[in-house]
Amino acid sequence: MRFRQQPPAGGDGSRRRHRIAVALGYLLGLTALALGAVWLAVRITPLQTVSAAGQTVRVGAAPLEWSLSGPGRLDLFGQSIPTQPEFDGPIRPRLQLAHIEEDAEVARLLRSGDHEQLTLEAGRKLAAVWLR
Repeated sequence: MRFRQQPPAGGDGSRRRHRIAVALGYLLGLTALALGAVWLAVRITPLQTVSAAGQTVRVGAAPLEWSLSGPGRLDLFGQSIPTQPEFDGPIRPRLQLAHIEEDAEVARLLRSGDHEQLTLEAGRKLAAVWLR
């Protein structure tokens, strides 16, 4: 058997207040559910590994904060550094770099003097992994 809660007796004003209270309850519940889902998704999604400019970088989402916009996060040798660009929304990028090595690809790109090409190539690879 299913029981329905009856709105309080007392006319249209009290029924209207009851409907508004129920609607606000649903809205708050759905908002809490959405925030919980975003938090859980950020917590359980592993960092993705990518090789950019000869370096191995792990890319993922920074832990959530209580703001709707802010910087991303760079984890460099265990130290957390906020990024210069600001990002809208609660989910922001995180880059983790634990080891830097000079290999033939990096040496070639640095010797060529075409640092803009190096920046574009690394940026494209990191963005592709971030979107994935």
